[in-house]
Amino acid sequence: MRLVTSHDYGILRLSFNGTPLGEPVDAYSSVIDAEFVALGTVEVNSEANMLTLEAAGRNPKSAGYRAGIDAVVLTPIR
Repeated sequence: MRLVTSHDYGILRLSFNGTPLGEPVDAYSSVIDAEFVALGTVEVNSEANMLTLEAAGRNPKSAGYRAGIDAVVLTPIR
């Protein structure tokens, strides 16, 4: 996933279909940017799927708890 970072973004806890995806990610940055975050392997259902971003706190330098996604890339495992 390409996660947007900025001066007012928070620390995010990510999950997919209710399963946590690694450790919380600090999306604070002094400039607006985007960084790639590896989420690991997930099982995609043939019906509905849900990617959840939860505010888990904020960097002391951050002005807020915002979050943004630039892109999500799914690569099939064969």
